[in-house]
Amino acid sequence: MLSGMGEVFLSLILSFIGCSAISAFGYTMFSRLFSTSPVYSASTLSFCYGIIPVLASVAVAIMLLKPHWAELFFHEHCHGNVCGPHVPDVSNTIAGISFAAMAAMMVGGTVYFIGRQAWRNRRRQSTLRTLANEVSPDQWSRIPGAAPVAFTGGLLRPHIYVSDGMMDVLSDDELQLLLLHEQSHMRHRDPLGRFILNWSTRLWPRHLRRRFLADHALCCEQRADYEAVNYTGREGELLAVLERLSELRGVKQCEYVEQRRLALRNKVPSDNRGRTAVPLLAGLFVTEVVLQTYLVHPVMDFIMMLES
Repeated sequence: MLSGMGEVFLSLILSFIGCSAISAFGYTMFSRLFSTSPVYSASTLSFCYGIIPVLASVAVAIMLLKPHWAELFFHEHCHGNVCGPHVPDVSNTIAGISFAAMAAMMVGGTVYFIGRQAWRNRRRQSTLRTLANEVSPDQWSRIPGAAPVAFTGGLLRPHIYVSDGMMDVLSDDELQLLLLHEQSHMRHRDPLGRFILNWSTRLWPRHLRRRFLADHALCCEQRADYEAVNYTGREGELLAVLERLSELRGVKQCEYVEQRRLALRNKVPSDNRGRTAVPLLAGLFVTEVVLQTYLVHPVMDFIMMLES
């Protein structure tokens, strides 16, 4: 059982490395598409882009385990009618068992660190709920603190937290706008989405990964602003709140805040390129599956040769 799982893990790891590299270095082109997409869909598109390496690596592993399926992409398969699964036979050789053990350790380590981060997140939420004064238990709570802060936390059961400092600087009408903004994060499960993307992009180069996660966070903020204004029609009031909070936080000229203002005023550049995002994402997925199936194949054959 361990050897069979080791075979699957090894093919998953190899394909995930390759798919992550393709997505990371292709992000510069796709980021322009997301910036021209409608505000209400850009966050969904960027999330889908971030999980493509995971989905594609699973598809590649399936192709390697079921080689006849690869005929969908290749007219003539390498081994003809005698082709078998492209994974090493790890049941009888020291080299094969070593490969399987290494793959199992890598995947086990990944699962451990993901679980550890989820556990720490749960502890953080428990601490916040202990400190919070629940104003509306199902919606939001007030937490102590002089800084003007409001955020949505929690992976499976998101909850809104508003600091005393934020309550002090907002009127009742402005607080309603703020809560509508945060409720958008709750509905779309943005904390869980960030958690998933944090791990699905783990193998990206650091500078590209930071840029992608920051862009996705901005898309989520713009969507939440859009939904709050779309519900109330009070665009000017939300713009004034953004201006005041940026001054309090010392980032009056921050490009991040300015991009949110532009999105609210519907002045974000938009053209037909935004409509091509979905087919291009599908094309990227198919490209990664085909390319990695083709490239990982000889690597697995080489491992099999080492065992023989």
